[in-house]
Amino acid sequence: MGKYNLTALRVRQTALRQKEAGKIHQIPKWIDVVRDIPPAQALVRNQQQQHQLIRQRVKTLPGASKPQVVFEVQEKRVKPKKASRMFLPTEIKYEEDLLRKEFFRDHPWELARPRVVLE
Repeated sequence: MGKYNLTALRVRQTALRQKEAGKIHQIPKWIDVVRDIPPAQALVRNQQQQHQLIRQRVKTLPGASKPQVVFEVQEKRVKPKKASRMFLPTEIKYEEDLLRKEFFRDHPWELARPRVVLE
């Protein structure tokens, strides 16, 4: 056996051979669809495009009547990824997560007795 499992690429061919050999009595209905739209040939994913981290803030400056919208750009370090981590989805980070983490670090007793929304 080779390194890659190519059975998905040969599913139409396998079904046609099973019909010829008499293992199945009817050709599957998806045979024509797989002929028109064959399975993907790409066995390896491309590296993901890395976007800059942009934070949008609303700041009120002293003496200004309206708050200003400020965009902060954070440069992200490019780290080489292991091949085993390449196929995992990228982690989504929200500002609320940072606020929640900071809050519970400052107020650890809030975790001692979690409150229900109805209280």
